[in-house]
Amino acid sequence: RMRRGEPLVELRPGDGIKPPEYLLEPLILKNNPVIIFGDPGSAKSTIALILSQIMAYPNDNYGLDITPPSHNVKCLYLDYETDDDTLRWLLTKLKRGTGLSQATLSYRRCVLPLAQDLDQIHRHIHDAGAEVIIIDSLGLACAGDLKDAQVALAFFSALRQIKTTSLILAHTAKNPETKKRTVFGSVFFEAQARSIWEVWKRQDPGEDEMDIALF
Repeated sequence: RMRRGEPLVELRPGDGIKPPEYLLEPLILKNNPVIIFGDPGSAKSTIALILSQIMAYPNDNYGLDITPPSHNVKCLYLDYETDDDTLRWLLTKLKRGTGLSQATLSYRRCVLPLAQDLDQIHRHIHDAGAEVIIIDSLGLACAGDLKDAQVALAFFSALRQIKTTSLILAHTAKNPETKKRTVFGSVFFEAQARSIWEVWKRQDPGEDEMDIALF
């Protein structure tokens, strides 16, 4: 069945055809890969947790100007960087600080690159009833040099087999010539993503508050 691939589909225009749908407008496009990238310490994981809770509990949107989904959307957090205790601590702090009535998240600690772990990830998505996977982060979810085009293409080929919405956290590359900040690695990481957001953080020395912006 895998060798046969997807069936042939005849496409015809029509008045009833719907535009692409957002699960969380304007950030997360349904059934497409979305990348959020930024410097280390720019709170990417915290942002991902906040977005996961807005999708899971659309009535609690943290006062942000974001259009929540029309139903409760479950997320599966694929963690390549920390552990369940760290994410549980962050989730507890978010719930306490925002006054959320409830907070839950399906979580899996990952070791193998995404392309080598597809069967198990498919099973966990099914068991969790997840409509979105959060990949934290891109570097360890790939196998090889991120600047190699084949590594990027293999990652997105594996992601395409999962057939679900994905929120991917990535690090920043700085081009010294143009000063442009991009997703670290091959240009194909940006070419294959359907939506890309950059995180900027501002925090004064010694302060325990920070301003965060997404561009």
